[in-house]
Amino acid sequence: MLLWMSFPAIYFMKSKVSKKIIVLAERETFFLPHCVAQLGTTHNIVAIIVCPGQNHKKRTKNGLKLFGLKTFFFIAASELLARLVNIISINRYYSLRKVARRFKIQYENIPYLHSPECYDLLEKYKPDIIFTQLSYLIKPDLLSKGLFWNKHCSLLPAYTGVYPVFWSLLHGETNFGVTIHEMNEQFGRGRIIQQSSMFTRSKSFFSIYHALYDQVPLLMDKAIGGKVLPDDKVELDMKSSYYSFPQPSDRIEFLRKGNHFDHPFRLHPAILPGGKK
Repeated sequence: MLLWMSFPAIYFMKSKVSKKIIVLAERETFFLPHCVAQLGTTHNIVAIIVCPGQNHKKRTKNGLKLFGLKTFFFIAASELLARLVNIISINRYYSLRKVARRFKIQYENIPYLHSPECYDLLEKYKPDIIFTQLSYLIKPDLLSKGLFWNKHCSLLPAYTGVYPVFWSLLHGETNFGVTIHEMNEQFGRGRIIQQSSMFTRSKSFFSIYHALYDQVPLLMDKAIGGKVLPDDKVELDMKSSYYSFPQPSDRIEFLRKGNHFDHPFRLHPAILPGGKK
């Protein structure tokens, strides 16, 4: 059972506000497209810019290292299911391209993050906020081109780095959370803008990620509206920590402690471009 300590994840639709937002992200299926669709009902997303993530060989290698062979192929099958639902269900979203098409948002592909095309697009759209989901650091010269925000699935400054939910579960945490923060030259070290915490005894990796992503639109709504979390409300009692990519020995210990990789696919609620669910 997942119990939120903050406002529940019911997202009320309002008229669009004027701040121009760009989504700059790698391709992802299960979490981000639905989140961006929710944002698109209430905010002025002027463009979705997609850059390549890890190449297929590296992605496969890392996926096998983290999940193991059986779970890795189960996730691959879940991606096929998500793509099928993305095709047959008009108002459910499992790709950023579909979000862009349905919400009439400009969709741009760039060859790599720090490409001239990326700089040109930021100059073209002149966004107020650049909301990112990337697996690598942004160089200072690109950071200087706008206000970059990131979502991180932990209560920063704790569990900076990659796969924070994995490391939280491995260490027996029951207090999880999600943070919206400004980006700088270090992973997860920018100014914290919004946070929300969650208590759960669940040991389900993907279920916790889904619950955390459910809170992102509400936190972004507050942040875009200018509501910055006061310093005394930030989870500063959480010790700063950084974790890199899990090794096979970490996965074995993760499973030994009763944690598990559940089904990554979830049938999201339908969202209409006009703002109605």
